[in-house]
Amino acid sequence: MLRLVFYIFPLMGGALSTLPPVVEIGNGLLQGTYYQTINDRDVLAFLGVPFAEPPVGNMRFRPPLPVRGWQGIKVVNDTRPPCLQYNHYLSAIGKKPIIGNEDCLYLDVYTPRLPSRGDRLMEVVV
Repeated sequence: MLRLVFYIFPLMGGALSTLPPVVEIGNGLLQGTYYQTINDRDVLAFLGVPFAEPPVGNMRFRPPLPVRGWQGIKVVNDTRPPCLQYNHYLSAIGKKPIIGNEDCLYLDVYTPRLPSRGDRLMEVVV
């Protein structure tokens, strides 16, 4: 029986190091992803983190409302469409010049690592 335990723990150790990063914010848990920059630097990425309710429907042209919380883990590993904007390049080639989406109140957050208790604040790029 002990022999089996020694074979399982090394396998588990390798699996634990590749688990996606999870952080807790005021609204709930977020699961991000690992990302490598063009300079081969490893960072943690939380892509498409909502920071306000979408300004659509009767909320259009009104002050944004805080985002509602969620149950469980919200997976945030994909960027969201940009806000509505005019694209001069598309217009120049005869394509539809308006791109984006009204539902665009999201942040992409990158950090080199998750903080440990007692750590000083560290750089975060938003």
